Amino acid sequence: MPVVTIEALPQDPQRVEAMLAGVVAAVVDALSTVPENVWAHFVPMQAVYEQGRLNDSQGYHPIVTVLANPRPDAVVARGLEAVAAAVVRELGCPADKVWVHWVDLPPGRVFSAGQVR
Repeated sequence: MPVVTIEALPQDPQRVEAMLAGVVAAVVDALSTVPENVWAHFVPMQAVYEQGRLNDSQGYHPIVTVLANPRPDAVVARGLEAVAAAVVRELGCPADKVWVHWVDLPPGRVFSAGQVR
C-alpha cells in the first residue's frame, strides 16, 4: 500500500483535493494497483527557507515522500515520475522545483490493518 505525503505551502482546498486525486490516479496507473491501495496526504508548510532566504509560493520546492513496498527500479522510476507530474500539474510549479523520494518498506517493518506486514 503506497502512502504519499505532499508537503507544500498552503494551497486552496480545491487545488489540494485535485492534487491528491491526481496523485492517487498517477500511482494507481504507474504501479498497476487500485485506488483503495493508495493513500495520499497533504501537509501544509508554514514557511520555507531555502538558499539563504524565505521563499514564496513560486520559488520553493514541494517535498513528496512515497512510502511503499520494495519494487523493481523501473517501477519505482515510473512511480516517481508519475507523482511528480501530478504535483506539477495541480500546483502549477515547474518540474525542477518538485522533490520526490521513494522509501522502501521491507516486509515486517509496517503495522497496517491490525498486524505487522
